[in-house]
Amino acid sequence: GQDIGEEKARSLALERAGGGTITEFERDRDDGRLQYEGEIRRDNVKIEFEIDAASGAFLKWKEKQLHSAPADGSGMISEDRAREIAQAKAPGATLVKIELEEDDGRLLYEGELREGNMEYEFEIDAYTGIVVKWEEDIDD
Repeated sequence: GQDIGEEKARSLALERAGGGTITEFERDRDDGRLQYEGEIRRDNVKIEFEIDAASGAFLKWKEKQLHSAPADGSGMISEDRAREIAQAKAPGATLVKIELEEDDGRLLYEGELREGNMEYEFEIDAYTGIVVKWEEDIDD
């Protein structure tokens, strides 16, 4: 069968998106039809796409505004800054995990700290630096 190929599929998607970065991409078979599917990030827009591998036609194109974030990405706080914010709430604790997560179009730093048998879980808005979730648990 015809297959436009991965490179062509990627360039079609990026062309339609007007630039950006492909963050996910795979070749998949859906109902016997070969297709390429993936995700593009362009500033604060997330685009999901599916392309028919035989014809190069778009089967799905979904754009989602992720945030009211500055388009240049400079508005994001660094992971180091997020660590400091979390650490300030539990000065004696040790940071055991921190990662950048996306939740309903919001970018958050999620992580946990430990101090003795206390466990702290947090979520910090990656743009504002506001602690949106803080949980303290005794781990026995």
